[in-house]
Amino acid sequence: MLIKIWPEFSALVAIVGLLVNLPNCAGNNPPKMKWCTNLNTSYVTLAAGTGQQDCSASSTFFIQMKEEIPNGVELIRFNVTDLENDAVTMTLTGKGQATYYFSLQSFKSTRSAVLVANSRLDLDSLKVITMPLTIQLDDGNLNVVMANFDLVIITDINDNIPEFQSLPYRWEIPENTDPSSSLVFPITVVDRDMSATVMSIEFKEVSGVAISSVFNFTEVNTTTYCAPRVGYCNGKLSYRIISLVKALDYETNRFYQISVNATDKSSGGTSTHTDVIINVLDKQDTPPFFQGIPYTKTVPENSPNGTFVLKIFAEDGDRGVPNAISYSLDPSSPFSKYFDLNNDTGDLTLSSVTLDRESAEIQAVFGTFDLPVIATEVSSVAQPANISQATTSVRIIVEDKNDFAPRFSSEVYNASVIENTMSGVPVTLSGVMSVADYDSGANGEFNLTVMKDGELYEDFDVSPATVSREATLIVRVRNVTFLDHETVKNVTFQIVARETKTSEKFSSSATVQLQIVDANDNRPVFNQSGGYAFDIPENSPNGTTVGIVSATDADSGLFGFVIYLLDGTDAYKFRINSTTGKIFVNVDADKNLTLLNRETISTIYLPDCSGRRRRRVHHVDSAGNQPDRRERPDAAVHPEPVLGFCQGKQFDV
Repeated sequence: MLIKIWPEFSALVAIVGLLVNLPNCAGNNPPKMKWCTNLNTSYVTLAAGTGQQDCSASSTFFIQMKEEIPNGVELIRFNVTDLENDAVTMTLTGKGQATYYFSLQSFKSTRSAVLVANSRLDLDSLKVITMPLTIQLDDGNLNVVMANFDLVIITDINDNIPEFQSLPYRWEIPENTDPSSSLVFPITVVDRDMSATVMSIEFKEVSGVAISSVFNFTEVNTTTYCAPRVGYCNGKLSYRIISLVKALDYETNRFYQISVNATDKSSGGTSTHTDVIINVLDKQDTPPFFQGIPYTKTVPENSPNGTFVLKIFAEDGDRGVPNAISYSLDPSSPFSKYFDLNNDTGDLTLSSVTLDRESAEIQAVFGTFDLPVIATEVSSVAQPANISQATTSVRIIVEDKNDFAPRFSSEVYNASVIENTMSGVPVTLSGVMSVADYDSGANGEFNLTVMKDGELYEDFDVSPATVSREATLIVRVRNVTFLDHETVKNVTFQIVARETKTSEKFSSSATVQLQIVDANDNRPVFNQSGGYAFDIPENSPNGTTVGIVSATDADSGLFGFVIYLLDGTDAYKFRINSTTGKIFVNVDADKNLTLLNRETISTIYLPDCSGRRRRRVHHVDSAGNQPDRRERPDAAVHPEPVLGFCQGKQFDV
């Protein structure tokens, strides 16, 4: 391989040679290139694969790099050795292309440097595939040496699309032209990739005529492409010609449209497409054709009347004596009303009908529709439509503007939830809660949060929390401890919808008026916490008042209504007013001597969530004896949560 040596470089080498040949001072040895490490295997291949490699023989060390490396990518780390462990500075030198395409970041203290991509490297525009790297090593002690990497190979990637040359392909053939004439039409395709190998060119009829019976498509050759005025050759050039099989008859066909597809068959190759239009010259009987198709335009919604959209341009297909063209919109299209088309100039503008992206008509086609356009030849002689008219369409994309804020289906929602409802359970709404932002794309995306008094409110949450365009919402319990009807009976908060990806950050809110419904979750509580003890005289008659007990329930309504009942072995000896809690003797007077000559204990209880307290009824006999109190052994197995029974025993003298 030939390497050009610049004079300055020769002088530098001579100086370095003198320095190297000087007798080494004790402990002053030059640095040496030692290790190369691949930092990016996507773009770099080193001699022996991956990992750290010995590259001390730099001139024979193979480095392969792909073209089109992005700027700033770290490629190779170089490490040098120095016997005295001097700090070594590494510099990319020379006047070659390497200093333009790469830079070297040197780290003196670690005696290392990193090669970084510095500029776009396009092999298809280079004259050579090798690019030597020269790295200067300087230990600061008059030891300056060069590490020359001569085998840096730049490899091609298949990044160029095949290109048709000399476009557009528009040809005219007089009818009755002899097929044996030298009249041919060239198709030339260039692939600038050096790695390009095989090019496939296919021809397909478009105009509805079997072209194989009319035209020959001949492969002439495929050669290396040489760029003009550059002086080097890269890629492939494929050459095809179209010739006549038979003479053309104007009355049979007036024009031919041929689709040409060129495909790079190499690995990673791509395709490109063009059309060939062949007009047969004769009379004024070929329809117009449009230039610059396909027509596509993005139009912001709500643009004012008269806004210019684009220019439609068509020419008469009869190239010999072309007629003028008049332009019009297809009145059968529902979208024609949004536009005006100048008959003479072909200027397409917006009409007075507002182009609204959120209208039902445009929303139904997702904001994109085809607008039919008609080109008609202007002639004093009546002509059939098929030879005097042509139709194409303009693809209109209505660009959404952020002209809608999120909106709830109602400003106020009434809701209810039973106290102590579990976390995650939805509250009951009086109607459907929905929210919508009819803008499209990012303009219609928004988040939902629960707020109260301007602060984030975390006792409830809303689902979904993120919406695109519209959604039906549910509000869920988050903090179950908050739902205590006896503490809070109602709460009012807001659901806020705010756009997330727009600069305007439009928002709106809806108010939720939530009633916390009472549940029977509190037990009745007796007003006397230590229980009740009553004394009555011996032989008290039926109906004698024993005492009054009282209990309250924190629940509301029927859940807070308290009734009183007696329970226990001796409960039949007493009765209690279920409403007032007053207790009376319930046995006949002639039985008192036997029935009330010992203490009787009964339990007061309420149904469902009940509270129980022991009451002790002590009778005092005529001898003044007090009863003996003992716990009854069967108290623990009572089916209700009774606190206990007491049994008294009296001793008369």
